[in-house]
Amino acid sequence: MPQIPIWVWIVAGALALVGIGLPKVAKHLLRAIGWVAFSGVFGAAVLFAVNWIGQSFHFAIPVNTVTALLSGILGVPGIALLAVTKWLLL
Repeated sequence: MPQIPIWVWIVAGALALVGIGLPKVAKHLLRAIGWVAFSGVFGAAVLFAVNWIGQSFHFAIPVNTVTALLSGILGVPGIALLAVTKWLLL
């Protein structure tokens, strides 16, 4: 009976670990991407509401990818940060 070289066992073990771990990594990555996308859409909706209310006071925060993600991920503190930043810079 021929003896199997050690490198074959190492490669087989590495492939087994990749085969077991890759679906878990992909699942977490897709969940993170979905959470960021949802936060961005929610942040954009909140910014539109803030801009709608801010029309009375001649106040508006631009709605773009960065501001939508910032307000979506950070929530109310993110919107306050955007408002203070706009107030200080303009």
